[in-house]
Amino acid sequence: MIKLCRKLKVPLEPYIHTTTANLYQSDQAWHGAPKHNRRIANDTRGHIAEYLARVVSKASQSDDGLTPQQRDRFVKLLIGFGALDKTDRSYSGSTRSGLAKPISVTQMEEPADPLALSDLLAAPFWDHGFYQDCHWHWHTTLFQPVGGMDTIWRMLAAALPKGTITYNAPVDGIALDGDGVRVTWTEDGEERSDRFDYCLSNIPLPVLRDGIALDGFSGDFLTAVKKAPFAPACKVGWQANRRFWESDKYEIYGGISRVDHEIEQIWYPSNDYFSPDDKGTLTGAYCSYARATTLGDRPHAERLRVARDGATKLHDEFANHAIVPDDLGMSIAWHKVPYMRTAWADWRPSKPEHKGWYSTLIYPQGENNHFLVIGDQVSALPGWQEGAVMSAEWAYEWITSAKPLARRPIRRVPDARELTTGQSAD
Repeated sequence: MIKLCRKLKVPLEPYIHTTTANLYQSDQAWHGAPKHNRRIANDTRGHIAEYLARVVSKASQSDDGLTPQQRDRFVKLLIGFGALDKTDRSYSGSTRSGLAKPISVTQMEEPADPLALSDLLAAPFWDHGFYQDCHWHWHTTLFQPVGGMDTIWRMLAAALPKGTITYNAPVDGIALDGDGVRVTWTEDGEERSDRFDYCLSNIPLPVLRDGIALDGFSGDFLTAVKKAPFAPACKVGWQANRRFWESDKYEIYGGISRVDHEIEQIWYPSNDYFSPDDKGTLTGAYCSYARATTLGDRPHAERLRVARDGATKLHDEFANHAIVPDDLGMSIAWHKVPYMRTAWADWRPSKPEHKGWYSTLIYPQGENNHFLVIGDQVSALPGWQEGAVMSAEWAYEWITSAKPLARRPIRRVPDARELTTGQSAD
């Protein structure tokens, strides 16, 4: 994607995925009060390091295979890793987790009291995206197009010759026609049909299998189109009249906070810091799978009410309609958008049938390979624009290769849930 943005001269800016000021809230710990990422992360490390240091100190070579010198170095590693006391190897808090009081000329740094291990264990933060930015496809700092993700595609469209793209022309039928493909569509209220040498279809499969006539395709392909699994997702967006999350109260400049609620998470903007009018937009909900079905089934006004209720668990400013007004709230359920009907392909490595369907969908159809399904739905990165570009390049290779490409069986399908939410379905 970065290569494409460079070619199109799409302006990019840093996108902050995680900051240590981000919050995590659990109804099962701390009486429901949110805690900073830094406190949870570093106090957890401290407790683990203390327990492990005890075990390593008492172990013998027959227990762990380490020499006395290696064991001693291991303990030193744990002291640094967990900010342990060098004398008794205990954990009693660290400034890594935050300060007990604001510093001043007369007030030096004092670490905040550590969160109790019992509370950390009661709050299952590790199951709710807390370590998401440790995965290779997420990073603490990423990049985003200035003006929104669709800036890439608007600039790509502008770079194409005029007339290349026809808008508002939904496809009604696709038929394999000897050494070509016949496509039928509706444009300006009239049905039209034409024959093409190739057809690359990035129509989401839930749309392709419902309402579009497919003719001349193999039975395996039709089965794969019909049964390929897809996931729902739902978002709420707010425009706030005050960037309260950047105030001294929170000091949050980007990243994601997690909440024990239907909305799951809040995303803070990584742009327009310190804007003169102090206004800002943020993602007030982003849920998928079962919670997205529940939130998506609600009418728009009800989605906003639920999102507001969930957000107040993190920021009481959301209870103030003057700060976060309803009339500037937006919501979308991707699985209910007419020409999408999904958020992403929900491939799961534990399902043997998924491997068969995926293997069928990624390869061309027709006697002379004139039809291909493309898009992130048939890539190693479902739900990501990078996957869509990957799929387009794959299709281009099939069309332009001087020699026929081999149809090799895949080893496994992508774990879509882990790739999109950071949580494996299995």
